Amino acid sequence: MGKFFKRLTAAVMTVAMLATGVLFLSAFAAPAQDTVPLRSTLEAAGAQVDWTQTHITVSVGTDTWVFTPGSTQARHNSTVVTLFEPVIITNGVALISAADVARIGATPTPTGITPEVPAGEFVQTIATANIAAEQALAMGVAGITIAIVDAETGFTWTQGFGMADTDRNLPADADTLFQIGSIAKQFTAIAVMQLVEEGLVELDAPLISYIPEFYIPTSPRYGGNSDDITVRMLLNNTSGVPCNWMRAFFVTGDDHYQGIMNDMLDWLSTRELSFAPGTRYDYANNNWVLLGILVSRMTGHTNYFEGFNEYTNEHIFAPLGMTRSTFEHTSQLTNVAQPHLVTGMQSPMQVISKSSAGSLLSSANDMATYMHFLLGGQADAQILSQASIAQMLRIQTSHVDMQAPLLGYGLGFAQMQMPDGFQTVGHSGGAMYYFSDVIFNLENGLGVFVSTNSTPGMLAAQAVSVAILQTALMEKTGSIPLADVDTPTIDPAAVPVELSEEEIAELYALEGFYDFGIGGIWQLHVEDGALVWTPSGDDEAEVAVPMSDGSFQGPEGRYVFSIDGENISVIYFSPYIGMIPGVRVDVEGLEAPAEFSQWIGRYYFVPGLPGEVISTTLIELIVDDFGRAAIIRPTVQTDVLSEMLGMNLSLPTPLTQFGDMWYLDLTPLFFSMEDGNATIDFMGSTFVRS
Repeated sequence: MGKFFKRLTAAVMTVAMLATGVLFLSAFAAPAQDTVPLRSTLEAAGAQVDWTQTHITVSVGTDTWVFTPGSTQARHNSTVVTLFEPVIITNGVALISAADVARIGATPTPTGITPEVPAGEFVQTIATANIAAEQALAMGVAGITIAIVDAETGFTWTQGFGMADTDRNLPADADTLFQIGSIAKQFTAIAVMQLVEEGLVELDAPLISYIPEFYIPTSPRYGGNSDDITVRMLLNNTSGVPCNWMRAFFVTGDDHYQGIMNDMLDWLSTRELSFAPGTRYDYANNNWVLLGILVSRMTGHTNYFEGFNEYTNEHIFAPLGMTRSTFEHTSQLTNVAQPHLVTGMQSPMQVISKSSAGSLLSSANDMATYMHFLLGGQADAQILSQASIAQMLRIQTSHVDMQAPLLGYGLGFAQMQMPDGFQTVGHSGGAMYYFSDVIFNLENGLGVFVSTNSTPGMLAAQAVSVAILQTALMEKTGSIPLADVDTPTIDPAAVPVELSEEEIAELYALEGFYDFGIGGIWQLHVEDGALVWTPSGDDEAEVAVPMSDGSFQGPEGRYVFSIDGENISVIYFSPYIGMIPGVRVDVEGLEAPAEFSQWIGRYYFVPGLPGEVISTTLIELIVDDFGRAAIIRPTVQTDVLSEMLGMNLSLPTPLTQFGDMWYLDLTPLFFSMEDGNATIDFMGSTFVRS
């Protein structure tokens, strides 16, 4: 759709194929024509072939070759060589290119593909993991670590790829510690549920029962009373506690700023509720800070940061045998993945001070141990009952509306649905330059963990985990369960048609402005029996012609409209990036008042304590092309990805007004002006206009 969607399509084609498993799974179904069966070909030439779960070793005289399925890198004795084609697997057969067979010194004599059963389980799944890791590294991820488990059989596979530290040339392995961000929330939830089982906490009791001084002022926009917030509401993100992504979230170096937890109760008393407790879902890190405070308070600690870390070490990590995992980053830790913008561009370490919300460091080996415990498999200790685990995994937000792809949220666990209908339970996690995902298929006892230490991991982590889990399901059960997805469809065989005058007249009802989110606002009008889209900015208009299936074909994709009374929506179908929804909006009703002009300009972050860093160091207030008050807030990550993809990912987001206050969704912007100097308190951080 226009230059923007054309660039977006080209830029994220690889990511979209990652997300649907196309790149990974096609390696098992579409071998090149010049490939031959590896084992039968080489054994016929006198070589010895040993196929394990992770590698294929070929011995030819005194020479040894080691191949990793899906990888173009192989080892010849002590030398790494690049193959002409990666070794792939199809129908249980390892295939190698004839050109690579010739390099080994054997003569390819194909006799047809015959079954070749390797040693071990989940061979194709492991091959998928290897392919996925290599593709992530090719995208600019410096290091990635992966764990796969089947709790029903006790199967475990873990491995690190790439570099943990490019400055010191240290590789990532299965014991390398990665910052796994909000996956920490699962462990915070476990800690709370342990207190519930001990009778120290009740899920539906008000938080003030345990922390009497807890108070957040009522929202002038949505009302509500913080006395009504329960422990369960904190655990399922329906509390109305304001989200705070910024204030003292990251600090450079190894020392956490403990004040972010110890001062949280005082700070919240200066904010306002985002909404009336229990009336909607809003993912808020401060819910989890409060839960960490609750755990510390109920176990006799006055320093909330230290108390929470001590409790989880003693009651979760040590009993389970997660010997490397910790909520507290210190200089004494070894084998820690360092943050990278992209491969070769290492950044100073930044640690999270909101311990219980996201400061967890863990490894693939430790997360494999955790996944076995959670799925009811082998565990060193049963630290929580299966009944409590089942409650945590069950959706707890059915009483409020959820936005796709989130089906619902449990107690520290999200249920997600991919565009093809594939569903998972788990949680993603993000820290400064770290992106992770852990997902489960509960019915079959399967779990996958992926963590990366570079900005492109934002695009890769979930795509990799989903592709691996889908392959594991196919390999274990023979199918990938997909839910019925009620979405508009298009007919690939549709052809252009010429509309009658009556049909053209009906098109005029579609005219107006449509908001496509990341794609911006586009104006639609009818011209010569076709639809003409005109975007904001200087992109050229484009024509969409009517098709025989009722859709409209544009230069890069198709449009399907839905009419519900006066509400009109549209789905833009891209052949590469899937569906992009749009909705008709009244831009005239969103015009900024004249007094908003006093706040227009660029605002720069002012640290509130030494070493404080945030991902958004600049925000800009503008009046956009349609006269709306809007905010632009690029992040370090979007800047890196924008440069990688050759496009701007930091687009304006409209602001809304209530009384004298301006809001970004549920987040208020607190303005102040002194001697002509404008300041904004945004998400707990101070920004000053240049």
